[in-house]
Amino acid sequence: MYAYLPHTREYGIRVLDMSKPVDHQPIVIRPVPYCPFCGKEHPPSLRTEWEKRMHDRGLDPTIPRNPFSEPLPDGLDGEHWWRQEQQKSPNAVFGYPPLHTV
Repeated sequence: MYAYLPHTREYGIRVLDMSKPVDHQPIVIRPVPYCPFCGKEHPPSLRTEWEKRMHDRGLDPTIPRNPFSEPLPDGLDGEHWWRQEQQKSPNAVFGYPPLHTV
């Protein structure tokens, strides 16, 4: 299954633990650099910046969270945080929009 992680702006193949029900697993992906549908290169990942912001708030980014039951502060559980940065600084790395919504 192809997935998009809005909080880190990453696209990839979903990695599943077959011993658990799918709907009880956090979404973990193996990043894919190019769109399998059109062949365009995906925008750069924002994982490093997202992890920095998590650490700045005293949160551990390596702990898988369910965004529905454990929302993160300041829009860090979705694309809201980097969309705000995109508006402030349109020429920065945040300026790439998602290629596809999944």
